[in-house]
Amino acid sequence: MLRFAPYLAVAFLLGPVPLVAEDNPAPLRDCRALLKAVQSEVTRTPETTAEAVPGGCRFTQVGYLLEGMVEYRADAVTLLTPQLLATFPTEAVFKSADLSIQGLRILPRTGNAMSDYLTSHYSKPINIELVYDTDPATLTAQLKRFSFDAGDIGRLTLFARFSNFDNTDIDYTGLGNEMGVLHELGLAIEDNGLLASYVLPLLLSGFSYDEDPRPVLAARKIAVSTAIRALPESLLSSVSAESLVRFVTAFPLAHGNWTLHFESEKGLPLSALDASSLDDFAALLASDARITATADYRPD
Repeated sequence: MLRFAPYLAVAFLLGPVPLVAEDNPAPLRDCRALLKAVQSEVTRTPETTAEAVPGGCRFTQVGYLLEGMVEYRADAVTLLTPQLLATFPTEAVFKSADLSIQGLRILPRTGNAMSDYLTSHYSKPINIELVYDTDPATLTAQLKRFSFDAGDIGRLTLFARFSNFDNTDIDYTGLGNEMGVLHELGLAIEDNGLLASYVLPLLLSGFSYDEDPRPVLAARKIAVSTAIRALPESLLSSVSAESLVRFVTAFPLAHGNWTLHFESEKGLPLSALDASSLDDFAALLASDARITATADYRPD
Protein backbone atom coordinates (compact mmCIF):
# COMPACT_ATOMS: atom_id res chain seq x y z
CA MET A 1 0.00 0.00 0.00
CA LEU A 2 2.67 2.44 1.02
CA ARG A 3 6.42 2.22 1.40
CA PHE A 4 5.86 2.22 5.17
CA ALA A 5 4.12 -1.13 4.81
CA PRO A 6 7.15 -3.45 4.41
CA TYR A 7 8.04 -2.72 8.03
CA LEU A 8 4.83 -4.30 9.27
CA ALA A 9 4.67 -8.03 9.77
CA VAL A 10 1.07 -7.92 8.62
CA ALA A 11 1.76 -6.32 5.25
CA PHE A 12 -0.67 -8.80 3.71
CA LEU A 13 -3.46 -6.62 5.05
CA LEU A 14 -1.95 -3.38 3.80
CA GLY A 15 -1.70 -3.90 0.07
CA PRO A 16 -4.07 -4.77 -2.74
CA VAL A 17 -4.09 -8.37 -3.91
CA PRO A 18 -4.78 -9.49 -7.51
CA LEU A 19 -8.41 -10.50 -7.73
CA VAL A 20 -9.48 -10.96 -11.33
CA ALA A 21 -7.81 -10.47 -14.69
CA GLU A 22 -9.98 -7.53 -15.78
CA ASP A 23 -9.06 -4.10 -17.07
CA ASN A 24 -11.92 -2.44 -15.20
CA PRO A 25 -12.98 -4.71 -12.35
CA ALA A 26 -16.28 -3.97 -10.67
CA PRO A 27 -16.29 -2.72 -7.08
CA LEU A 28 -16.57 -5.39 -4.43
CA ARG A 29 -20.09 -5.91 -3.11
CA ASP A 30 -19.26 -5.62 0.58
CA CYS A 31 -16.60 -6.32 3.21
CA ARG A 32 -17.34 -10.04 3.18
CA ALA A 33 -16.53 -10.07 -0.53
CA LEU A 34 -13.22 -8.35 0.22
CA LEU A 35 -12.34 -11.00 2.78
CA LYS A 36 -13.28 -13.75 0.35
CA ALA A 37 -11.09 -12.15 -2.33
CA VAL A 38 -8.00 -12.60 -0.15
CA GLN A 39 -8.93 -16.00 1.26
CA SER A 40 -5.74 -17.57 -0.11
CA GLU A 41 -3.70 -15.03 1.89
CA VAL A 42 -5.69 -14.70 5.11
CA THR A 43 -6.44 -17.46 7.62
CA ARG A 44 -9.84 -17.59 9.27
CA THR A 45 -11.63 -19.35 12.11
CA PRO A 46 -15.32 -20.15 12.72
CA GLU A 47 -15.45 -16.85 14.67
CA THR A 48 -14.17 -14.74 11.76
CA THR A 49 -16.47 -11.86 10.78
CA ALA A 50 -16.42 -9.06 8.20
CA GLU A 51 -18.55 -5.94 8.56
CA ALA A 52 -18.83 -2.46 7.13
CA VAL A 53 -17.89 0.48 9.35
CA PRO A 54 -17.97 4.18 8.44
CA GLY A 55 -15.14 4.68 5.96
CA GLY A 56 -14.10 1.07 5.49
CA CYS A 57 -14.21 -2.50 6.80
CA ARG A 58 -13.64 -4.31 10.06
CA PHE A 59 -12.56 -7.97 10.28
CA THR A 60 -12.32 -10.15 13.38
CA GLN A 61 -10.27 -13.28 14.04
CA VAL A 62 -8.13 -13.14 10.92
CA GLY A 63 -4.50 -14.08 10.44
CA TYR A 64 -1.64 -14.72 8.08
CA LEU A 65 0.46 -17.88 7.96
CA LEU A 66 4.07 -17.15 7.05
CA GLU A 67 5.77 -20.04 5.23
CA GLY A 68 3.66 -22.48 7.24
CA MET A 69 5.74 -21.82 10.36
CA VAL A 70 4.46 -18.64 12.03
CA GLU A 71 0.94 -17.28 12.17
CA TYR A 72 0.16 -13.62 12.77
CA ARG A 73 -3.35 -13.66 14.21
CA ALA A 74 -5.41 -10.59 15.12
CA ASP A 75 -8.54 -10.21 17.20
CA ALA A 76 -9.68 -7.35 14.96
CA VAL A 77 -8.42 -5.46 11.90
CA THR A 78 -10.05 -2.20 10.81
CA LEU A 79 -9.06 -0.58 7.51
CA LEU A 80 -10.43 2.85 6.64
CA THR A 81 -9.68 4.44 3.27
CA PRO A 82 -11.75 6.35 0.70
CA GLN A 83 -13.61 4.11 -1.75
CA LEU A 84 -12.06 0.95 -0.30
CA LEU A 85 -14.38 -1.52 -2.05
CA ALA A 86 -13.93 0.20 -5.42
CA THR A 87 -10.18 0.71 -5.15
CA PHE A 88 -9.18 -2.70 -3.82
CA PRO A 89 -9.96 -4.74 -6.98
CA THR A 90 -7.97 -2.34 -9.18
CA GLU A 91 -4.70 -3.02 -7.29
CA ALA A 92 -4.24 0.75 -7.08
CA VAL A 93 -2.23 2.11 -4.17
CA PHE A 94 -4.26 3.76 -1.43
CA LYS A 95 -3.51 7.48 -1.20
CA SER A 96 -4.45 7.51 2.47
CA ALA A 97 -5.42 4.96 5.06
CA ASP A 98 -6.14 4.40 8.72
CA LEU A 99 -5.27 0.87 9.79
CA SER A 100 -5.87 -0.53 13.26
CA ILE A 101 -4.81 -4.03 14.30
CA GLN A 102 -5.99 -5.10 17.73
CA GLY A 103 -4.82 -8.13 19.68
CA LEU A 104 -2.13 -9.27 17.24
CA ARG A 105 -0.34 -12.42 18.37
CA ILE A 106 2.71 -14.04 16.82
CA LEU A 107 2.19 -17.79 17.04
CA PRO A 108 4.73 -20.45 16.00
CA ARG A 109 3.19 -23.41 14.17
CA THR A 110 5.31 -26.39 15.19
CA GLY A 111 2.97 -29.16 14.13
CA ASN A 112 2.66 -30.24 17.78
CA ALA A 113 -0.90 -29.54 18.90
CA MET A 114 -0.02 -29.33 22.61
CA SER A 115 2.94 -27.00 22.03
CA ASP A 116 0.94 -24.73 19.75
CA TYR A 117 -1.93 -24.60 22.24
CA LEU A 118 0.35 -23.62 25.13
CA THR A 119 2.19 -21.02 23.04
CA SER A 120 -1.09 -19.39 22.07
CA HIS A 121 -1.72 -18.63 25.76
CA TYR A 122 1.78 -17.30 26.44
CA SER A 123 1.86 -14.91 23.49
CA LYS A 124 1.19 -11.30 24.51
CA PRO A 125 -1.21 -9.33 22.30
CA ILE A 126 0.06 -6.30 20.37
CA ASN A 127 -1.96 -3.35 19.08
CA ILE A 128 -0.74 -1.61 15.92
CA GLU A 129 -1.96 1.61 14.31
CA LEU A 130 -0.88 3.06 10.97
CA VAL A 131 -2.34 6.35 9.73
CA TYR A 132 -0.94 8.09 6.66
CA ASP A 133 -1.85 10.55 3.93
CA THR A 134 -0.16 11.28 0.60
CA ASP A 135 -0.53 13.80 -2.21
CA PRO A 136 0.57 12.22 -5.52
CA ALA A 137 0.47 15.59 -7.29
CA THR A 138 3.06 17.16 -5.00
CA LEU A 139 4.87 13.91 -4.07
CA THR A 140 4.43 14.64 -0.37
CA ALA A 141 3.48 12.24 2.39
CA GLN A 142 2.69 12.29 6.07
CA LEU A 143 3.02 9.34 8.36
CA LYS A 144 0.56 10.78 10.83
CA ARG A 145 0.92 7.98 13.32
CA PHE A 146 2.54 4.59 13.65
CA SER A 147 2.01 2.96 17.01
CA PHE A 148 3.26 -0.38 18.32
CA ASP A 149 1.66 -1.02 21.71
CA ALA A 150 2.67 -4.12 23.68
CA GLY A 151 0.73 -3.31 26.83
CA ASP A 152 2.61 -3.64 30.11
CA ILE A 153 6.03 -3.97 28.47
CA GLY A 154 5.80 -0.71 26.56
CA ARG A 155 4.93 1.08 23.36
CA LEU A 156 6.53 2.93 20.47
CA THR A 157 4.99 5.77 18.48
CA LEU A 158 6.30 7.48 15.37
CA PHE A 159 5.33 10.29 13.01
CA ALA A 160 7.09 11.73 9.96
CA ARG A 161 6.69 13.93 6.90
CA PHE A 162 8.31 13.52 3.50
CA SER A 163 8.76 15.18 0.12
CA ASN A 164 9.72 13.70 -3.26
CA PHE A 165 7.87 10.62 -2.04
CA ASP A 166 6.36 8.42 -4.75
CA ASN A 167 3.61 6.48 -3.04
CA THR A 168 3.33 4.05 -5.94
CA ASP A 169 6.95 2.90 -5.70
CA ILE A 170 6.36 -0.09 -3.47
CA ASP A 171 9.22 -2.29 -4.69
CA TYR A 172 11.63 -2.19 -1.75
CA THR A 173 15.22 -2.97 -2.77
CA GLY A 174 17.07 -1.56 0.22
CA LEU A 175 17.46 1.78 1.97
CA GLY A 176 20.29 2.81 -0.32
CA ASN A 177 17.88 2.82 -3.27
CA GLU A 178 15.02 4.60 -1.55
CA MET A 179 13.69 7.82 -3.04
CA GLY A 180 12.18 10.52 -0.88
CA VAL A 181 13.33 13.18 1.54
CA LEU A 182 12.62 13.18 5.26
CA HIS A 183 11.78 16.59 6.75
CA GLU A 184 10.50 15.69 10.19
CA LEU A 185 10.49 12.64 12.41
CA GLY A 186 9.23 12.17 15.93
CA LEU A 187 9.81 9.03 17.99
CA ALA A 188 8.63 8.20 21.49
CA ILE A 189 9.43 4.98 23.35
CA GLU A 190 8.01 3.82 26.64
CA ASP A 191 10.08 0.80 27.57
CA ASN A 192 9.46 -1.77 30.25
CA GLY A 193 10.83 -4.76 28.35
CA LEU A 194 9.65 -3.82 24.85
CA LEU A 195 13.15 -3.36 23.40
CA ALA A 196 14.50 -6.58 24.85
CA SER A 197 11.48 -8.53 23.61
CA TYR A 198 11.15 -7.17 20.07
CA VAL A 199 14.15 -5.06 19.02
CA LEU A 200 17.04 -7.05 20.49
CA PRO A 201 16.14 -10.30 18.64
CA LEU A 202 16.23 -8.37 15.34
CA LEU A 203 19.68 -7.00 16.10
CA LEU A 204 20.97 -10.43 17.07
CA SER A 205 19.59 -12.19 14.01
CA GLY A 206 22.94 -11.83 12.23
CA PHE A 207 24.86 -13.65 14.96
CA SER A 208 25.45 -17.40 14.95
CA TYR A 209 23.44 -19.29 17.56
CA ASP A 210 26.51 -20.15 19.66
CA GLU A 211 28.14 -16.70 19.50
CA ASP A 212 28.29 -14.49 22.60
CA PRO A 213 26.96 -11.11 21.35
CA ARG A 214 27.90 -9.12 24.45
CA PRO A 215 31.46 -8.10 23.43
CA VAL A 216 30.27 -6.94 20.02
CA LEU A 217 27.32 -5.03 21.49
CA ALA A 218 29.57 -3.38 24.08
CA ALA A 219 32.02 -2.25 21.39
CA ARG A 220 29.22 -0.88 19.23
CA LYS A 221 27.76 1.03 22.16
CA ILE A 222 31.11 2.72 22.76
CA ALA A 223 31.52 3.58 19.08
CA VAL A 224 28.00 5.01 18.75
CA SER A 225 28.25 6.97 22.00
CA THR A 226 31.58 8.46 20.91
CA ALA A 227 30.13 9.48 17.54
CA ILE A 228 27.06 11.06 19.16
CA ARG A 229 29.19 13.17 21.50
CA ALA A 230 31.25 14.35 18.52
CA LEU A 231 28.23 15.82 16.71
CA PRO A 232 28.21 19.63 16.52
CA GLU A 233 26.23 21.61 19.08
CA SER A 234 24.36 23.32 16.23
CA LEU A 235 22.85 19.95 15.32
CA LEU A 236 22.47 18.37 18.75
CA SER A 237 22.76 20.05 22.14
CA SER A 238 24.94 18.48 24.81
CA VAL A 239 21.82 17.70 26.86
CA SER A 240 20.20 15.88 23.93
CA ALA A 241 23.46 14.12 23.14
CA GLU A 242 23.72 12.77 26.67
CA SER A 243 20.09 11.62 26.50
CA LEU A 244 20.90 9.59 23.39
CA VAL A 245 24.08 8.21 24.95
CA ARG A 246 22.12 7.17 28.02
CA PHE A 247 19.68 5.30 25.80
CA VAL A 248 22.45 3.56 23.85
CA THR A 249 24.26 2.61 27.05
CA ALA A 250 21.14 1.24 28.72
CA PHE A 251 19.94 -0.78 25.72
CA PRO A 252 18.37 -3.34 25.69
CA LEU A 253 17.15 -2.71 29.25
CA ALA A 254 16.38 0.95 28.63
CA HIS A 255 13.41 1.03 30.98
CA GLY A 256 11.84 4.48 31.00
CA ASN A 257 10.58 7.10 28.56
CA TRP A 258 12.61 8.33 25.59
CA THR A 259 11.91 10.83 22.82
CA LEU A 260 13.71 11.86 19.64
CA HIS A 261 12.77 14.65 17.24
CA PHE A 262 14.43 15.49 13.92
CA GLU A 263 13.52 18.46 11.73
CA SER A 264 14.99 19.98 8.57
CA GLU A 265 13.26 22.00 5.88
CA LYS A 266 16.06 21.15 3.44
CA GLY A 267 15.55 17.53 4.40
CA LEU A 268 17.47 14.29 4.63
CA PRO A 269 17.44 11.80 1.72
CA LEU A 270 16.05 8.46 2.87
CA SER A 271 18.99 6.78 1.17
CA ALA A 272 21.22 8.41 3.82
CA LEU A 273 19.79 5.96 6.34
CA ASP A 274 21.94 3.35 4.60
CA ALA A 275 25.16 5.19 5.53
CA SER A 276 27.93 2.85 6.65
CA SER A 277 28.67 4.78 9.84
CA LEU A 278 27.21 7.48 12.06
CA ASP A 279 29.95 9.85 10.86
CA ASP A 280 28.95 9.27 7.23
CA PHE A 281 25.31 9.78 8.16
CA ALA A 282 26.05 13.06 9.97
CA ALA A 283 27.92 14.34 6.92
CA LEU A 284 24.72 14.00 4.85
CA LEU A 285 22.61 16.11 7.22
CA ALA A 286 21.54 19.52 5.92
CA SER A 287 22.84 22.66 7.59
CA ASP A 288 19.42 23.47 9.05
CA ALA A 289 18.93 20.03 10.62
CA ARG A 290 18.14 19.95 14.34
CA ILE A 291 17.88 16.93 16.63
CA THR A 292 16.49 16.95 20.15
CA ALA A 293 16.21 14.04 22.56
CA THR A 294 14.97 13.48 26.10
CA ALA A 295 15.56 10.69 28.57
CA ASP A 296 13.66 9.53 31.64
CA TYR A 297 15.68 6.44 32.54
CA ARG A 298 14.30 4.21 35.28
CA PRO A 299 16.77 1.37 35.88
CA ASP A 300 15.53 -1.62 37.84
